[in-house]
Amino acid sequence: FRRVLFRSQMEEESNPYLATVLQTQLELRRIKSKEISFSSPIIYQFEKPLIYRNTLNVIQGKAGQHKSRLAETICSAILRFSECDNDLLQFEKNSEIPFSVLYVDTERNLKEQFPYAIQEIERKSGFAKSENPENFYYISLLNIDRQARYQTLNDYLEHLRGKITQQHLFIVLDVATDCISNFNHVDDSLKLIDMINISINNYDTTFLCIIHENPNGEKARGH
Repeated sequence: FRRVLFRSQMEEESNPYLATVLQTQLELRRIKSKEISFSSPIIYQFEKPLIYRNTLNVIQGKAGQHKSRLAETICSAILRFSECDNDLLQFEKNSEIPFSVLYVDTERNLKEQFPYAIQEIERKSGFAKSENPENFYYISLLNIDRQARYQTLNDYLEHLRGKITQQHLFIVLDVATDCISNFNHVDDSLKLIDMINISINNYDTTFLCIIHENPNGEKARGH
């Protein structure tokens, strides 16, 4: 018995993640012993469920197919005043859930293109240009070295979580592949995917990622 106990202690010391696995095992046992109720959708279109809570969602398409405009319209539907009747492609949010929105851009310039996109998101949701919705956040990684983008994004999310404690955080990554140093490198890509999966499991967060397709095919760009 002492040898088995000693070996178990040695295994925990050699692998720091073993404690996490064991804790997760206990949590799964606790959850499965109760009645499981699935979360309600957070976004509807034509009154049908479209996006669910704590999920990873992707808009994929070639350049010029209005992927960003579609994501912006969804953001406007989340931020929209109840009195605003702008046509938002029939997107509707779950009105029972308090939201915050984070839009992360990596492509558009900071003098005209991205500021105009922010204006449009707010205008379509019923805000004036001079207003700044308290639950709408936006950052650009355009002027951040590619080698530092992933860590910068991760650090900003940690910063934002400290401010948002009572709202569901809806995050748009536009474009997801530009949030890492090399989207054709498996390790870089998996690092971003792991971060997203940890976020949606440990925090009240949903991701909408925009990904380009390769010019001569239907495959999404990168890993």
